[in-house]
Amino acid sequence: VIPARLESQRFPRKVLADATGLPLIIHVAKQAARAGSIDQVIIASDADEILDAAREHGFEAARTRADHVNGTSRIAEVAEGLQCRCIVNVQADEPEIDPEVIDAAVEILESRNDCQVGTIATPMSPADDPADPNLVKVVCDAQERALYFSRALIPHDRDSDRQTAPLRHVGLYVY
Repeated sequence: VIPARLESQRFPRKVLADATGLPLIIHVAKQAARAGSIDQVIIASDADEILDAAREHGFEAARTRADHVNGTSRIAEVAEGLQCRCIVNVQADEPEIDPEVIDAAVEILESRNDCQVGTIATPMSPADDPADPNLVKVVCDAQERALYFSRALIPHDRDSDRQTAPLRHVGLYVY
């Protein structure tokens, strides 16, 4: 399920931006559909323009209430009517999400009986600016469980030992 809204704070109407001839959200949906673990792609929104774009490009669209505080709550509304073993939440602004990453996240969650939610993090590339508030950072414990997410620079390398590589959160959750 790809939760989407029109009024992003940093870039309003971002999901419908079409610099390539296709709305951003359609690129996301096409990548999600390429994942072998995905049986169905649903774009969930309260905005007619988003739902129309989804249907126009052959994707299922689910109307949701407008009062959702985040994508997870929007997905929870859609999930009430679904029969499935798990739900993948792909963020609407991740057009380059690798289908293999989606499959890996599903596989890992399904193999971990002790977890109900999974997500993906990756080491930052040399081109990534750890101070960039547009990159969500994550700190994990020794068992690779996420402890903290932030747009601020974390963790602070107090002793400059560089033993803790900063991780960038990928816009993906599996429930």
